[in-house]
Amino acid sequence: MKWLFLKSVTGIEAQVSESDLWCGRRVRGLDGTGVIVSDTTANQAAYPQHSNQREGCGFPLIKVVAMFSLCTGAVLEVMLAPLNTSELVLAHTLYQQLQPGDVALADSAFGNFADMALVQQDGADAVFRKHACPQNRLPTR
Repeated sequence: MKWLFLKSVTGIEAQVSESDLWCGRRVRGLDGTGVIVSDTTANQAAYPQHSNQREGCGFPLIKVVAMFSLCTGAVLEVMLAPLNTSELVLAHTLYQQLQPGDVALADSAFGNFADMALVQQDGADAVFRKHACPQNRLPTR
């Protein structure tokens, strides 16, 4: 299944022309979410339910972080992990998919210096919204 997914993405991305790119650069969006999956023994073992739920009273939860093409909308790569895994941990693996000249675009969950450095170490650039941490906010009047 993964082979088919990657083959279709490669075909879609191969059709992108220089005029389709932003300033001649590929923009790669990153975002994360959580999803509920079927309550099976295998899913519970790999993706346990939230710790505040009594055993047998909840569903397995998966953390998902995806990298997608802003040009085609195609999902390029997906990382899955238990819900208590940080989106940043999963994103660090996805950054390795970036190529020199790419632009990584993500929300404030990714807006820290470490992630910017990880993106830039292989010649890509990052556009992240300012981190949402209260210490980073400007005072209000």
